[in-house]
Order: sequence, then C-alpha cells, then structure tokens
Amino acid sequence: MSKKLRNVTLALLLIVTVISFSACGNDAETTSETVDGYSEGEFESAEIDEETLKVTPISGECGSNLTFNLTEDGTLTISGTGSMKQFTYDENTNAAVTPWFDQKDGIKKVVIESGVEKISPRLFCTYKNIEEVILPEGIVKLDTSTFLGCEKLKTINIPNSVSFIGISAFQDCASLESITLPPELGELCQSAFKGCKSLKGIEIPNGVEEIYNGAFWGCESLEEITIPSSVTKIESYAFNNCNSLKKVTIPASVTTIESNAFSGCGNLTVYTTKESIAETYCTESGINVEIIN
Repeated sequence: MSKKLRNVTLALLLIVTVISFSACGNDAETTSETVDGYSEGEFESAEIDEETLKVTPISGECGSNLTFNLTEDGTLTISGTGSMKQFTYDENTNAAVTPWFDQKDGIKKVVIESGVEKISPRLFCTYKNIEEVILPEGIVKLDTSTFLGCEKLKTINIPNSVSFIGISAFQDCASLESITLPPELGELCQSAFKGCKSLKGIEIPNGVEEIYNGAFWGCESLEEITIPSSVTKIESYAFNNCNSLKKVTIPASVTTIESNAFSGCGNLTVYTTKESIAETYCTESGINVEIIN
C-alpha cells in the first residue's frame, strides 16, 4: 500500500463532528469539534511500512521556551517552561503538524518534563506505536484528541494537577488496561475513553459533575464502576456497548440519565437508592436494579 493511499485511508477513518452542547463547549479550542474513531479492526489491519518506524534523531524548538529531542530509540522528550505553540493540523490524520510529525510512527515513548504547562490539542493523535507517556505535575488539561488512536499505549500517568480531560483525549487507545484519574478532575468530556476496549477498571473522582456523551462508549472490558456523589447527570451513550459491565452504583445525586446511557450493557445490574432517578430509569429501560440504603 502506498503512503498516499494510507493517508487517504486514515482520512476516511477520522470524522470531524461539531459539538454544540455541554459544559465542555466552554473552551472553543478544545471542544468545538471532536474526532470520532475509526471502525473496529480497520486501523489495526492497515499495512505498516517498516521504513516509517526508523527514527532519525532530531531536536529543535516547539514553543517560545520549549525544546524537543527525538532519539534513535523512538523516545521523544519535551523540555523547558511554559506552553507549547499552537500547531496546524494535518488534513489526512487531523493530528498536529509538529516538527517530528513525519517520524510519528517511529515514536514509542514520550517524556514531557517538569516545567511544561500546556501541550497542544491533537498532539499525538494517531501515533499508533506509542507505548508509554510520562507527564509532569503542572499540566492542567489534556486537550481534544491528544492521544486519540494511540492503539499501543499501555502506560500513562495523569498528574494530580490535571483538572480537564478533553473530547476524545484517549479515544481508541485499545491497549490501555487501567488509568488513575486525578482527584481534582472536574471535566471528563465527550468520548474521552471511547473505544478503550482493554480498560478493565477506572475510578471517577468525586468532583466530576457530569458523565458526558459517549465517555466510555465501547469499553468492552469494563466490569464495574461507581458513580461518585458529585455527579448529577449521565448523558446519552455514556456507557454504550460496555458489554462486560456487570455492576454500576449510581447515587441519589444523579438527577438526569439520558436515553441509551447504558444501551448494549446486557449483563448490567444497577445499584441505587429507592425512588431515585436511577431506579425509575432502570425500570423503564428494562435494566436490573438493586436497591441499597
């Protein structure tokens, strides 16, 4: 398969959808649009040109006070202080066009050092061979599609300083098995973990107020989740097709559960309080419900 044809294939697999609702829309840079995932199996089956995996060491600037260094072993290190520059986006992959963009398939590890305060949206979108990411304390947000399509990503630390996870930030990170969300997290946007089919467990911090549309859509290995008392709303398709999901605990604080929030969860039992919105929702939707004190 030619490089041009591969680019066309990726273009067809990434769909830009305008988002015009929810609190995530407060930041135009991070939430004006989202990139929906490619069909299951198509990305993995794409041919890989081994030449694209060879890394030529390069270094340079990626912000007024930031530098980068890409080594032959595929490790990208970003150092300095302040915010990264705003990059344009590749028309085929929708990824940020960085100085290392042409070698993105050879990057296996990303290290962002202390002092870096902000990274660009879509910075590592469709970097299919990244396996590990190290982030520093001080970063406050992970923007739109930052790691979308990083299908081999297994390990990432999310610093306690992060309070915002943007639209599709980890969408289709198919190898991600577990992740710890920071205690100060306040925003977990649409499709944030959509298609993370290996994700087995995740704890939503008490501080998140809404589970947005499609946040955990297709997390087919997820078995149990507890909704914290800070949450008041679960949007449509939040847990759509989480077909291994067996237990969800929903507190009385949840006053809105939108249609299809748990569609495709055939093995699910919801644990909630008597006469709660969750009890009513489950009864009307044919979902097993157990009443707790």
